[in-house]
Amino acid sequence: MKREVLRGYWYADSTPQGASVASAKDGSHVLLNGERIDVPAEYGGVLQVRISPDGSKCGGQAQHGNHAIEYRPGRGWRSLGPHIGPNSFIYRADGSPLVARNHAETGSQGYWYIDDAGRPVPSFTVYGSTVNAPRLYLHTTRGDITIGQGEHGHLLAWWKNQYRLIDEGDIEFIRFNRSGDQLSLAYAWQKQPAVGFLWLTVDELAQFTIYTFPVSVPVPTPQPVPQPTPEPHMPARKWTPLMPNRLDVVQLLKDQHPDEWAAMNAGPDLRFIKRLAATLHAIDPNFGLNGKRGNPQDLSEDCIAYKNPTVDNGPEVADVVQAHGSPQAQPAWINITADSSEGGAGAAWVKPEVAAEPPAPKPPAQSIDAQIQAALAPVKAQMAALKQRLDSLDADVAMLDAENDAIERRVVALENKLAAPLPKYRVVVGRTFGHSHTATLVPE
Repeated sequence: MKREVLRGYWYADSTPQGASVASAKDGSHVLLNGERIDVPAEYGGVLQVRISPDGSKCGGQAQHGNHAIEYRPGRGWRSLGPHIGPNSFIYRADGSPLVARNHAETGSQGYWYIDDAGRPVPSFTVYGSTVNAPRLYLHTTRGDITIGQGEHGHLLAWWKNQYRLIDEGDIEFIRFNRSGDQLSLAYAWQKQPAVGFLWLTVDELAQFTIYTFPVSVPVPTPQPVPQPTPEPHMPARKWTPLMPNRLDVVQLLKDQHPDEWAAMNAGPDLRFIKRLAATLHAIDPNFGLNGKRGNPQDLSEDCIAYKNPTVDNGPEVADVVQAHGSPQAQPAWINITADSSEGGAGAAWVKPEVAAEPPAPKPPAQSIDAQIQAALAPVKAQMAALKQRLDSLDADVAMLDAENDAIERRVVALENKLAAPLPKYRVVVGRTFGHSHTATLVPE
């Protein structure tokens, strides 16, 4: 048996042969079999990282952009194109990548694992307890062993009609693989953040403590039930979506309350989600807080509930934070509702507290005349400014007219002066002493 814990990572996967991969929470790199592989900045990190069955490759969802991405030794990272929802990248048994691209095939949550027959298992089918995994969630079944998350957290194994406590804490994103009697587990404590690895044999499960749930409810003994052959398509949805998309409100409150947004993603901190729920409730009283798996005392930090009587196991639920718990978290609005026919674990609608800062009331409705006057006000202001400019131009024109009249009077005076007859003169010749002569002009 071998156990390993890595701090600073928040998604992981492993193979029974000892290979492993972990994705750094800061998005800078993955650790593939102990080797640091830097992630290109354009991808911003890898979410829901997976490892190929032979342990040589890894892939997942890019934190930035709608990309499924894969790393291949010696060839680097590549984009496999767009994907839908979380858990959208997984490896088939032959090592080829499989990307979720069609809601009709996978639902909104992608793939959880490839079963022992080589068939992809949609994530929505593992969210709720089943006869093969009583009171376990996010579970994977390999042969006679089911590994998953217990009702109250913790990593549990269901084996030989008993629960075994594998690890403790608020554990998520559990990956369980098996090759004969060799088992491998990878899982995450996302709020720390840290990931854990465990390699062991089937017989070594007996070394773990038998676990009893705190609530004294009899544990049902599963009866052998033949497994139905999966249909090629998902069952038709039996509920009607009623919840409006209010991504605009999520974005607005993120911008107005950045400290609460940051605290929620550093977590745990419920201030932002309570503010969002109260604000939405003031807009539409069907909105409320979400109680995880029907427990009103266990509130989601990143989900909002909406009353919908057509959902048979609770309200509609929207995930409002993409990459929750990371520096790359962004506002989102993803409907993750799954009723009992879809394997959903259910949810609880919780009435929000009164908002400390309720949304500003809408201004009172104006009459038609008031609306017209308000619309005309800027036009009137422009007309007044134009009239003032015209008056100024009129004054300038009057001044120019006066100057022109003065010029015209001077020109007439000059013309009159030039037109007057010239006086007539005669020449008088005289003799001075000696031989000199003089000539004098004398008016006639």
